[in-house]
Amino acid sequence: EAINQATIEHLKDGKENLPASPSVSRTIVNEDYAIATWIWGEAGGQSVLSLANEEWTVIASGGGAVDVSVLEEAGVPTEIAQQLIESDQAAWEEMTS
Repeated sequence: EAINQATIEHLKDGKENLPASPSVSRTIVNEDYAIATWIWGEAGGQSVLSLANEEWTVIASGGGAVDVSVLEEAGVPTEIAQQLIESDQAAWEEMTS
């Protein structure tokens, strides 16, 4: 829930009078990092979060899916980045099958 809330707050930050609110459809967590897949109207994307001092913070976000290089650029260790992407792809395949 904390991951979902941090993601939604990040997406809505500074935007007023929005016709719809974003929602988080899937969350993948590995150690102190997470990928949150979000939907906002007709658009969607993913946010990368890190946990520090018991608080989740968005460290990268954008439309579409993230990949290992995006996670690494955001400071996620390579091994964790690869595990997050693999888990996210497996969850996506499970949802669509």
